[in-house]
Amino acid sequence: MKKILALLYLSLCTTASAQGVYGGAATIFGSVTTQYFTTSANSTYTPNANLLFAVVECIGQGGGGGGSTSSATGVSSGGGGGGGSYVRVRLTAAQIGASQATTNTAAANAGATAGGSGTAGNDTSLGALCVSKGGSGGGGAAVNADGAGGVGGLASGGTGDFKINGNGGSSGEGASITTAPTAAGKGAEGPLGGAAIAVQGSTSTVTGNAGGICGAGGGGASTVGTASGSAGGQGGSGCIMITEYNSR
Repeated sequence: MKKILALLYLSLCTTASAQGVYGGAATIFGSVTTQYFTTSANSTYTPNANLLFAVVECIGQGGGGGGSTSSATGVSSGGGGGGGSYVRVRLTAAQIGASQATTNTAAANAGATAGGSGTAGNDTSLGALCVSKGGSGGGGAAVNADGAGGVGGLASGGTGDFKINGNGGSSGEGASITTAPTAAGKGAEGPLGGAAIAVQGSTSTVTGNAGGICGAGGGGASTVGTASGSAGGQGGSGCIMITEYNSR
């Protein structure tokens, strides 16, 4: 009997089959497919025609980094932007329907050059079924001062089965002298990494680095011993990752 079942299994599977719903190589039970939305643009999710259920993961956008201010005799360092929150939800084909809108609008703006704070990251969502919150912008820095790190996106504002707060950005380091070993605020890690590396001026002004995709915060700007400020880095885009479990 075991040999007969094994032969039946082999006759129904081919090397070209998709990964099985229940794991491993090809099986007779169905397939697993994926769809990803990672660019800063709204779109539409159309599920697989044979969908049974899907696991959807949403990550909010990162906040922009804080700007630095003219500091001819010292250091001005903006704070890093906060990371987006993470949300996971299991949805049936009936809940998803024929399609759902994906919202992942343009990434948050950086801080203004004159010590402005970074703009908060936008929320990322699949219709109203999965919603993740964007991180807050990093604080702008005044003359010879530091900007506060942005707060991560709050899980409490999201929608889904499993929700995690975003990481917070680091504060900048200001000083009243130009020889102090300081750095601007590091942008927060997104749930999948991608933090903006902190910048450090040397009798110069340096723009903050942009955060990586999937919710990393933008880095703060740094001004050391010069009469001009810089903008913080742009927050990273959000992400929507959908794993579909299909009947075939």
